[in-house]
Amino acid sequence: MPLNRVALTALALSLCACQSVAVSPSEPRQSALSVTADDLPETSGLAASHRKPGFFWAVNDSGNSAVIHLLDGELQPRGAVPVTPKNRDWEDLASYQRDGQSWIIIAETGDNLRQYPTYFLYVFSEDTLLDGIGGEPVSPDHTVEFTYEDGAQNCEAI
Repeated sequence: MPLNRVALTALALSLCACQSVAVSPSEPRQSALSVTADDLPETSGLAASHRKPGFFWAVNDSGNSAVIHLLDGELQPRGAVPVTPKNRDWEDLASYQRDGQSWIIIAETGDNLRQYPTYFLYVFSEDTLLDGIGGEPVSPDHTVEFTYEDGAQNCEAI
């Protein structure tokens, strides 16, 4: 029982340390960065680059070209890579590392009208994307095709 009290006390103290502090109206607010590039009218996914620290990858939502964009730390465009899968309704982007390799996933998971029978995760080597900036369309290294057991869904994030 004493261990539980110690754990609860530690948890309570941790939560107290996390309480927010109000900013007085006289203190200047720091504005958030926003993507203002003409090529990114409706950014639906943003993921950190593992190969270029401080940079990000971004994609547009449906109705836009099949391109993944490289942005700097100020969210300004620094390159674009055309990719082969059509942008039916890209909803998100993720980055991860595995076995020393950096990977980017484009989530083809949007379906506002719940009309598509299948959905896709397009997995690209980040090195391939970096090499493909300004070049010919790049194909995914892996494609994961999946369905939902209970039918069509609209998934906005991965």
